Amino acid sequence: EAFAAIDAFTIEAVHDAMHGFMEANDLGPGQVMPLVRLAATGQAGGADLPDTLALLGKERVLARMDRTLSPS
Repeated sequence: EAFAAIDAFTIEAVHDAMHGFMEANDLGPGQVMPLVRLAATGQAGGADLPDTLALLGKERVLARMDRTLSPS
């Protein structure tokens, strides 16, 4: 939901959405970012996550996350 609400899917907007989600749900970066990275890229590590997500684009990120979170 946090990513879906972003109009301009920029590095700054992605960063703010992730941190807002973490703050609202009392979660730390280690609890959220590795899972988001794995869902969006299929990798456990890589470049700065907001940069990576912004480069992939909103539609691709949302589709990959939906696919990852959907029951098989």
